Amino acid sequence: MGCGSSEVAAVTHSTASPPIVNGQSKQASDGSFESDPNKRRTSTTSHTSKKIRMNSATSINSTTKRVASASSRTTTTDLKSSTVGKKSRTPSLVLYDDVNYDLVIVWVDPHIIDSEKTYVNSITKFRRITDAVFTFNEFDQCIHFLDGIYEKTAFLIVSDSVVEQFLPLVIGKPQLDFIYILNQTKRKIELVNEWTKKVKGLFDDIEQIFKTITTDSNHIDSWISMSILPKNENEANELNSSFMYMCLLTEILLKMQYDYKARNTLSELCRGRYLDNEEELNLINEFEQKYKSQSAVYWYTRDCFLYKMMNFALRTQDMEIIMKMGFFIRDLHEQLVIMHKNQVDQQKEVLIFRGQGILLNEFDKIRKNIGGLMSFNVFLSTSTDIEISLNFAQGAENDPKLVPVLFRMRIDPTKSSVPFADVTKLSSFTHEKETLFSMHTIFRIVDVRRNEGQYWNIILSLTSDTDPELMKLTDHLRQEIGGGSHLQQLG
Repeated sequence: MGCGSSEVAAVTHSTASPPIVNGQSKQASDGSFESDPNKRRTSTTSHTSKKIRMNSATSINSTTKRVASASSRTTTTDLKSSTVGKKSRTPSLVLYDDVNYDLVIVWVDPHIIDSEKTYVNSITKFRRITDAVFTFNEFDQCIHFLDGIYEKTAFLIVSDSVVEQFLPLVIGKPQLDFIYILNQTKRKIELVNEWTKKVKGLFDDIEQIFKTITTDSNHIDSWISMSILPKNENEANELNSSFMYMCLLTEILLKMQYDYKARNTLSELCRGRYLDNEEELNLINEFEQKYKSQSAVYWYTRDCFLYKMMNFALRTQDMEIIMKMGFFIRDLHEQLVIMHKNQVDQQKEVLIFRGQGILLNEFDKIRKNIGGLMSFNVFLSTSTDIEISLNFAQGAENDPKLVPVLFRMRIDPTKSSVPFADVTKLSSFTHEKETLFSMHTIFRIVDVRRNEGQYWNIILSLTSDTDPELMKLTDHLRQEIGGGSHLQQLG
């Protein structure tokens, strides 16, 4: 597995009171109200740029002590999203500044009526894309809410009756990616030049908006955590703290023993996160009743809560979710180990692909590190079909924050024992011809080239077990992790 081991393995608005969202007040758990758009994230890989010395055991130990408290943390719940199709209006269990999704759909319309069948059906549809769907009747409420989700990506649906009044108030917010104008009256609307970069169009009905948002949101699910590892010899003893932290945590999770209660605990967590989503709740029930360790790959490749929550948690280092998904992470890794052993004798050198959008600052790091190493800090999904991968890359072309890239990865299975496998036969999407890698797989950056089209090619090669830099990295990590049981390492 990765981290050198093949064996184990997202306009400031001042206010004196909290915003009101669908009838409920929001305050942070300490009673304060945060509204600082300058905290907008600049990287999907980490919330910290701090680096630590590899030989500083104190630093990593103090970091790992936070894991135990995170796994048992109780969150405050005081924000309500749109709730439909229920006699009892139970609020969604999410924090104002911790909406558990990268994508938030915001709908502003002064004439929205919760009980209208058309509205109810529309919200239900949008929840197939993201469970974070919020509706507002008033401008101030919506503005306060947007200021509180500065680390998310927001898609805004706005009624034609308020376009001219509302858009000037929010158009400059960096968390607002796209705007969809619901123009059911089909009146002529003059778009100001500065609006055109974000306004996707005028739509006659909500179904057209749903189809467009479905397409526009595809690239968001492909966001994954990556670490660019230092190639300068002077920095050989330094690594990004979050990379080390996640490597250590992964080692611990893969060594731990779990019982049947772990599945029940995760299922309960997921129910809280998908409280108003009947489709996902049914899948959670199915998972709780039928999941077996041998079906980990199948469940991971399903378009459901597991894949979404795991990638979100690994990208944002949400310890509560990661710890409660520990048994599933271990099962998925171990199934890939078994499949890899069964397939390795049949495999030859192969070229595989992954298309996605990455943030500009991450892309710059990759370009400056040609010849160096990079780690994918998630279970890495790739395909042998370039056309499928290109679809994901091209989905990011219209997002101004992202650079569309196509990773081209040359894999020689005879030179590496990193667990990866062709999971086509077990996948719920057999047409994607998927090859799945375990967490923290490390590649060498061979080249970065601009394609004739609108995307970049990033050429990678899987590091061999005898790669000198990889061996040095492995030694450093082993020294840092040191001895002791996984419980002792947790503090």
